[in-house]
Amino acid sequence: MKTRMLLRALEPISHGATVRSNITLIKTQKIIQPNGRYEDVPVISANQLCNRAIRTPGIDLLVELCEIKDLTAEALQWLYNGGNLTQGGASVKIDDQQKIKELFPLFSLLGGAFVNQLLGGKLRIQNAYLCCKETKHLFGDEDQELFKESCYDQVQVETFTNMDPVRDPGKAHLLTEEIREKESKDRDKTVLMPYERTSVSVGSHWIWSISTAYKLSTIEQGCLNYSLNAWDGYIGGRSSRGFGKMEKVNGKNLTSFVDKYKQHLIDNKQAIQEHLHSEILK
Repeated sequence: MKTRMLLRALEPISHGATVRSNITLIKTQKIIQPNGRYEDVPVISANQLCNRAIRTPGIDLLVELCEIKDLTAEALQWLYNGGNLTQGGASVKIDDQQKIKELFPLFSLLGGAFVNQLLGGKLRIQNAYLCCKETKHLFGDEDQELFKESCYDQVQVETFTNMDPVRDPGKAHLLTEEIREKESKDRDKTVLMPYERTSVSVGSHWIWSISTAYKLSTIEQGCLNYSLNAWDGYIGGRSSRGFGKMEKVNGKNLTSFVDKYKQHLIDNKQAIQEHLHSEILK
């Protein structure tokens, strides 16, 4: 199975990799060009896509249908980020591993930590690559009109400011009298705290691929399809501040076996609850 999706940015994409001084830089990857040169091209990490577009929507449905509550921190982490390795923990038997994967299709697809074991999933999730001149040679079978512009022309730097609340007259009453008197003398000297963020422009296109060398069960396929359909399209940082919204250009109606996955969760509600409250997740 291989699924290749074309994504389009409805808001600037700001998937940050690092901060230098007061500027947040987008994540890039070096890609060798046909002429032998290397170019730093924006990417969205497979890890971010795995968690935001697949794991979180799928687990949200499980929590709703199975009425999950009163979890330990370890159980919650296991659900939403695949768990953590526990030093000195007992190994999970192979038969038990299989039962867990059957009970929780997302963990069969994405893998996770089982006490002191880290097990891989069936899916191979790639980074999403920006469609640009610098990636054109990687996707020769795609619409070449998407690759006309250089990645450097699609990246922008935006400047933001936060007003110093100490100099805000409307908040002066929250200060001590001593500080209030001192600051009142400098009230006209408004202090703005600027910071910058790089992002990829609205309308940019990205290619994201998911594949597997293994046969997926119908329940696993339904689980994957549900998650991709339910994904809200947000990725990267600052999603609450006008960044990160994407839409799927293709792959919008992945409905096969979704009802079967939902029924699996309903039928196994008690067993799922019991596992999430078992000793193995404490």
